[in-house]
Amino acid sequence: MPVGTHVHHHIIHRKKKKKNKHKRGMRKHVKKNILDRMIYFAGIAGPVMTLPQVFKIWMEKSAEGVALETWVTYLCLSTIWISYGLLHKEKPLVIMYSSYFFIHISIIIGVFLYT
Repeated sequence: MPVGTHVHHHIIHRKKKKKNKHKRGMRKHVKKNILDRMIYFAGIAGPVMTLPQVFKIWMEKSAEGVALETWVTYLCLSTIWISYGLLHKEKPLVIMYSSYFFIHISIIIGVFLYT
């Protein structure tokens, strides 16, 4: 292979690598963007899915079968996650676990009042 052709081949090959790397970076960015949006949905949906437990306790005025230890543990874990989210400036975590925090408090108060 003539020397000039060999050098030219490497230049073209290097350009292709840069283009492929750019395409992979764009795909990764799009996936990250989608996941970033989905996490807000999860941050809202999770606490909302716990609301039926709160309504059951408060509407029926009964906390029968609700384990206080479980909800106190969830409350402690939420506090840790809120602290983590604040420290790392992760807004979705702060939103989600702050919502859980208030839901857990509501359940715990309900357990004390209605057992």
